[in-house]
Amino acid sequence: MQQHVDQEQQVEGAQRGEGKQRGEGEQQGEHRGEETEVQQQMEAMEDAEGAEEQAEGGEGGTEKRRRRKYAVWVAYVGAGYHGMQRNPGCATIEEELERALVRADAIPEELAGSFIGIKWSRCARTDKGVSAVSQVVSAKICGDPLEAFAGRVNAHLPDQIRVLGISRATEGFSARLFCDKRRYEYVLPVWMFDKNMGKGRTAADVESARQQLQREAGGSGGGGGGGGGGGRQQAASNGDDEKRHQRRMRSEVASSSYDFSAEEQQRLNALLRQYCGTHNFHNYTVKVDPYSNEALRYILSFDCAGTVQLGGRTWARLVVVGQSFMLHQIRKMVGMVVAIMRGAAPPGCLAAALDPDRDFNVPMAPELGLFLAEAYFDGYNRRFGGVHGALTLDNFRDAANAFQQRVYRHMAVRDDDEMVNAAWIRTLHNDPNFRFSTWDATPKVRHVKSVKRAESVAAQRHGGGGGGGGEAKRQLEAAPSGAAAVTEEEREAKRAALAVPAAAIAAQRAAAAVSEAPLADVDELDALY
Repeated sequence: MQQHVDQEQQVEGAQRGEGKQRGEGEQQGEHRGEETEVQQQMEAMEDAEGAEEQAEGGEGGTEKRRRRKYAVWVAYVGAGYHGMQRNPGCATIEEELERALVRADAIPEELAGSFIGIKWSRCARTDKGVSAVSQVVSAKICGDPLEAFAGRVNAHLPDQIRVLGISRATEGFSARLFCDKRRYEYVLPVWMFDKNMGKGRTAADVESARQQLQREAGGSGGGGGGGGGGGRQQAASNGDDEKRHQRRMRSEVASSSYDFSAEEQQRLNALLRQYCGTHNFHNYTVKVDPYSNEALRYILSFDCAGTVQLGGRTWARLVVVGQSFMLHQIRKMVGMVVAIMRGAAPPGCLAAALDPDRDFNVPMAPELGLFLAEAYFDGYNRRFGGVHGALTLDNFRDAANAFQQRVYRHMAVRDDDEMVNAAWIRTLHNDPNFRFSTWDATPKVRHVKSVKRAESVAAQRHGGGGGGGGEAKRQLEAAPSGAAAVTEEEREAKRAALAVPAAAIAAQRAAAAVSEAPLADVDELDALY
């Protein structure tokens, strides 16, 4: 028994070290001899577990079901949920899944609500309203019998959340730490690239609408008892305006003759591929310090993978593969590309927003078109795949593909009902929101590379302990010198460029009926999808 415990601790220790390396994005080669040794240890541990179960008492042993570490493959339509991660007071996918696992006797009642107790971990964190066809959750649960597990849990889940299957994993496996990369797909109707659609109203139109609203408000107050009636009339008028707005958008969509030609697809791919490699994406997320390494993300590939016919219209499939992503990052990357394709933003805006020394308001595409397509565990499979088998979506590919078609249909139906994308593209041309034309002349407000270089030199001088790095940063920012210095004139130019009265912006937004999607109610400190 003690030998078995020692073996389990030894293997779990090796896996924790491997998981830490995967979580930091470090890829290290493994020696074949080490892999063989670990696999032999795991096999010995499994034999010991089987002997213990038999020793527990034949038929009596079946009464106390043994919990093991499993990878659970989940698909869901994210509409109506505040993302994947459990969030007290909000409906989330994790909350629904855990409740179903408890009801299916996969999680003991005494461990209900204790993610630490069952070693729960997710491979990716999806935003509010975002879907998935290959979410992976690891947990120590009762999975037997495996062939009936999915049906048993799905019986307690809403129809828009499905368990695809379950895979046995080693005791030290963590879906988050051992996930090497994630593949997301963003799907959008190609008419969104049509420059002739949805440009919205000009500044003169907005001002005229604002004055008209003021006149109507001033003329409806009449007598002391007329206020309520005027308010009801105004509400009815606003409702009629919204209906007319919806009809106008539907008419534009129906009449679009935009041709998503091979040349247009090449232009789109040229933009998407600018994201590939390691960049500072602090402008493509929220509340991330540009000096922090958290802002650095590595994108392996980003391409248009072709088109798909949904609801009688052509939709483009944008597929991105990366190690990890921050909150809203993919939606902002797509939003920036759409703005350029439509001509709302100059082509240089994409690269400008990757500059860690400048701050920009990057447009964020709707959550409707985004879903998690696949998670990869290549490093785990190379080292531990011989123990219980490789963790791969291939085991459940048919079910995942079927659910993906369901996600597609949901996107098309909701977009047709609510005109989500048609309403969003109008915001790209609202100049006070983004001010794309000023981006090229926007001065630098910091010098990230210079500061990090100074911090590195200071750390080396202090014996590698990092002492003095903060002081180097303060000195460089307080008294910049050389070609990279920010002068007071540049600071004043930036202030002037951004000095648009807040009241004027608010009035223009109200008059133009521009709606902004609310941010998901999530913990910003844990900003990974």
